[in-house]
Amino acid sequence: MNPLDQVNVYLRELESRLRWSAISRGIACTALAALIATVVLVLVINAFAFSPASLTTARLCLFLALALAIGFGLVIPFMRLNRRWAARRAEESVPAFNQRLLTFDCREVIEKNFQ
Repeated sequence: MNPLDQVNVYLRELESRLRWSAISRGIACTALAALIATVVLVLVINAFAFSPASLTTARLCLFLALALAIGFGLVIPFMRLNRRWAARRAEESVPAFNQRLLTFDCREVIEKNFQ
């Protein structure tokens, strides 16, 4: 395996690890939003003696809170995560790379577009 292949494998593995990290944080965010929304909505509908209208409204609010949590916690970070973002994160955490990973990623993109 030549050095370019090793860098390519490194970036792929880094992107995979960052993807799993984003998924786990998104799931945690969604679970926390579900818990907080459920507790708050139960306290609110308890004041209305669990009337049918308050139950329906609480259910809609809970679904809306879950949809927003999934959107902001999973979908947006997942869409943002790509190979260039992974290279940028590696460059931030290890300054000794001296922008080499970003240069390698740009070279890969240029080669794919001109072949």
